[in-house]
Amino acid sequence: MSLTSWFKDYVYIPLGGNRVKLPRHIMNIVTIWFLTGLWHGAGWTFVIWGVYFALVMLLEKFVVGKYLQRLPRVFQHAYLIVCVAVGWMIFDASTLNESLSHIGLLVGIGADSMSSVVIAYYARSYAVPLAIGAVGCTPLPRIVWTRIKNKYNGKWFMAVLEPGFVGCVMVLVTSFLADGSFNPFIYFRF
Repeated sequence: MSLTSWFKDYVYIPLGGNRVKLPRHIMNIVTIWFLTGLWHGAGWTFVIWGVYFALVMLLEKFVVGKYLQRLPRVFQHAYLIVCVAVGWMIFDASTLNESLSHIGLLVGIGADSMSSVVIAYYARSYAVPLAIGAVGCTPLPRIVWTRIKNKYNGKWFMAVLEPGFVGCVMVLVTSFLADGSFNPFIYFRF
């Protein structure tokens, strides 16, 4: 059973879920996300992470959701990426000040400049995975794969091509993750 299923089945539904009046429904959402944050750890950053996602969810549900649906998909995806990135910065920080500092850096507050040595280092170090990720976020890989599949359908090498490609990408991503840094599993902190 996943954490989401457990909270839904044993907390959200017994509280009344969404089959209650609006103020109680809002309180149920905030309660679930607060408890989800608390489950991850007793630090304030985890609790704030939970409340942050409760607020994002409530804003989407009651204020901006209908406007978001009218936007082109690229803007919907960008909105999601920004919300999740901010959430991870809150979640991963040791203190609230550290999380606010990281969020500020995300939008350029507190950064020296774009010509900073650190920014240049990260740009060089992660150019390949960023380029792969950028291309992978477009419809281009699916279009190319569909054309290859249609052209060479039934050929012997097609059974090896897809798993081989996925394996190569996995090795590349893992090598960038492990390269030259200590990167402990995030749940070892709890």
